Amino acid sequence: MSKHISEKEIRKILSANQLTNSENNLQRIPYEHVLRLLNRIRSGAYREISFPEFSEIKEHAGISASEKRLWEYYTVSAIALSVFTAVDSGVSPDQAFDLSDAMLQRLEKATDPSELHDIIILSATLFAYMVHQSKFRDGSYLIEQAKNYISRNIFSKIYLEDIAAYVKVHPSYLSRCFSKQEKITISNYIAREKMQVACNLLEHSDRSIAEISQYLSISSQSSFTTTFKRWIGVTPQKYRDRYYS
Repeated sequence: MSKHISEKEIRKILSANQLTNSENNLQRIPYEHVLRLLNRIRSGAYREISFPEFSEIKEHAGISASEKRLWEYYTVSAIALSVFTAVDSGVSPDQAFDLSDAMLQRLEKATDPSELHDIIILSATLFAYMVHQSKFRDGSYLIEQAKNYISRNIFSKIYLEDIAAYVKVHPSYLSRCFSKQEKITISNYIAREKMQVACNLLEHSDRSIAEISQYLSISSQSSFTTTFKRWIGVTPQKYRDRYYS
C-alpha cells in the first residue's frame, strides 16, 4: 500500500462524488461514443474517426476542479485507450507510444477545450492510420520480411519480439499472420530452418556436433539432438554417418 495515499482517502472522495452525481442526476458519456472511436481505430478506418463535441456531452462529463482540467482528463484517457487499441491491432508498441508521447506533449500546450477535442480526433486518426498500414500491408510481404530476418540471423538466438520490431508490427499480430499463412508457428519455423542448416553442416563440414549446436545458438547439445531428431527423424550422429561426404 502506498505511503502517500490511502484507500480510506480514495473512498472518501468516491463517496462525495457519488453523492454529488446522484444529486445532479449525472449520466456518463454514452459508451457507444467511446466504443465507436476504438472500433474505428481497431479496423484502421482513419477516414471515419469522429467524437462528439465537448459541448454536446458536457452534462455527462463528471466532476473536476475546472472544466479545462476535466477535458484534459478525457483527452489523456482517449489517447491511452487509443494507443493500447492500436498496439493490440498490430501496431508496433514503439511506434504507438512515440505518437502517444507526441500527442501528450501537444496537450500540455492546449489552451482551450476545442484544442483538446482536436487532439482526440487527430490522435485517433493517426492511430487508425497506423493500424490501416499494418493490416492492409501485403501479408505475404510481411511474412517474407520476417523470413529474411530469420535467415540472416539463423546462427543467433532469434526472438519473436526482435522479428516484430524489424518488420514494425506487434509480436502477437506477426505471430498470428505467420501461423495463418505458413501453417506453422514462427518458433517451429525457426527450429526447422536451424535444423536444415544443421543438416548441411553435418553433410559438408567436419565440425563436431557440439560445435554445430553452438554455431546455431542452441542451449545445449542434448537440446540440439532432441530438436534435430524431431524435425529430421534421426539423431545428428546417425545423419552424419549416413550422409557425410
